[in-house]
Amino acid sequence: MKRRRDDKLVPIAEFADRAVAEEVWGLLSEAGIPANVLLDPDPLGTRPVTRVEVARKDAAEAQRLIAHLVVGS
Repeated sequence: MKRRRDDKLVPIAEFADRAVAEEVWGLLSEAGIPANVLLDPDPLGTRPVTRVEVARKDAAEAQRLIAHLVVGS
């Protein structure tokens, strides 16, 4: 079964602090927007990056909802 283009997961934000990413996940969940939180190691293995992904169709609304957390981080 093929995924529709608007269901493709896209990153909407990256954080050095996993706690902020979890807060973003909570806000999105409360708004009914499914999200993934992924921990990616730094290429040199020093500092991991936590990435939040949502379906492409939800990206604009998700970014609007979390803008105050992204700007403040």
